[in-house]
Amino acid sequence: MSSPVAVLLGVILVVAAVNIAFGVIEWFLAKGKNKTLGLVLPFSFFVIAVMSMLTSIEKLFLDLVSTETPAAAVIVLIALFLFLNIPTLVTYLVYFRIRRKMGERPWPMKKQSGDPF
Repeated sequence: MSSPVAVLLGVILVVAAVNIAFGVIEWFLAKGKNKTLGLVLPFSFFVIAVMSMLTSIEKLFLDLVSTETPAAAVIVLIALFLFLNIPTLVTYLVYFRIRRKMGERPWPMKKQSGDPF
């Protein structure tokens, strides 16, 4: 039997390797001329995270309400949402940095018409 620490370390290593692999793929997609192609991975990961949350909400609340700790269910959902969006954040940051180096201002920093800055 494996110890819980070894299992946790293995999960962390697998998640890190997957994030690095998708970061490299995002790097190639973001360097293309098409702006929206680089946003496919972040958007896909976000949709997957939201769908995973929606499918787990019912079971989680049924399990935790029976133990009379609904506040714990909310905390678990927030932690699950943050954990599931790690790939979203990694791929969007890669997209943002690559597009910024190419001289563009991606979405949150996009200059609006009439903006003095």
